[in-house]
Amino acid sequence: MCAHFAARALLRRVVEQEYHTLGITLAVVGALVVLLPSFFLSFVVGGNLGGAWGAFFSEQVGAEVVGIPFGLAVGIAFVLALGLFIGALFGITITKAIILIRQWRVRT
Repeated sequence: MCAHFAARALLRRVVEQEYHTLGITLAVVGALVVLLPSFFLSFVVGGNLGGAWGAFFSEQVGAEVVGIPFGLAVGIAFVLALGLFIGALFGITITKAIILIRQWRVRT
């Protein structure tokens, strides 16, 4: 959800109004392309970092291992959202490149 809102806000700032459909399409395609790799990466990296983060903070408040499942979920969700945002960012970058190439062709 956070990746969607961040990509949408970035799309509105970077891409002109007449190219929003192209931008949305390429952002979705970019997010779908990186979905499977970011899914696996989120379990490996996000699970490890989130579990360690949850264990650290649960020890700080005196609860033994209560925070580890919460940390796992937060870490996995964060890394997955970050991966999807990066995929959407690639799509937005390709959209901007297409716009610049079209504008360059019109000038010449």
